[in-house]
Amino acid sequence: MKVFRMLAVIALVLSMTPALAQSEGAEATRYIQVRAASSMLALLRTSAESYMERHPDIAISVTGSQSGSYRGIKSIIEGTSDIGGSSSEPDEVHIQLMEKKGVKVVGDIVQNDAVVPIIHAGNPVTGLTLKQLKQIYTGEIRNWSEVGGKDMPIHVVSQLGNTGAYETWSKIVLEGTAMVTKNAAFLDTVSAVKSAETNEGTIAYSGFTNITGNQSVKKVVVDGIEANERTIRDSTFQIKRSLALYTLEGAPQEVQDFVKYVQTQANQSKP
Repeated sequence: MKVFRMLAVIALVLSMTPALAQSEGAEATRYIQVRAASSMLALLRTSAESYMERHPDIAISVTGSQSGSYRGIKSIIEGTSDIGGSSSEPDEVHIQLMEKKGVKVVGDIVQNDAVVPIIHAGNPVTGLTLKQLKQIYTGEIRNWSEVGGKDMPIHVVSQLGNTGAYETWSKIVLEGTAMVTKNAAFLDTVSAVKSAETNEGTIAYSGFTNITGNQSVKKVVVDGIEANERTIRDSTFQIKRSLALYTLEGAPQEVQDFVKYVQTQANQSKP
């Protein structure tokens, strides 16, 4: 009788082995949390979807917000995200936080981008010089008639100071020292673009990837160079920046693999 019971127990254990293996496999799902700038969300979300189809054991969450560049890098330093997508490099606050936490971040460039001045589609102005853009944003030029447009006031819109677009604009257009006019409106990315869509007197700026296909705004030619895929890729458009993915040094292999995959997807999307 004891032998019979022992054989029955062995048979039961053997019959349960596949189920246990499946359970262990289900628990092996690896999660990757990505937080990124708005200019990178479209690429990251499509990349995440296709990557998860190929790798069902990986679950990727992509989130973004205004000030996404700053928050993206900050989140990986604090350990709340695995990957931070940013259109700007770590700033002094990030560096101090890294020193406090005893960690380092590594950046991998995904693609080139540009910050493009935009105006209402009905505004007859088509091009401006870099010098004129600076004069407009510092308040020296206040009427569109001064740059070949209609006799109407220029409504200057700048993005918020903790965005990657603002950092690029401040560095290249304002040459790192000039202050934006006190009459400017400081808005988030979506609101800045909306102002250019609805107000004929507005001048604003946005990342190229955020306004691709938007027929309600006009992209202003700068020093005779139009912002498009070619001029951004070869860096002839002057107000340029790089979009990068940041991770902690020594990040898990699955995180590094996804970063490489996004780089591949970005390269394939180039014309």
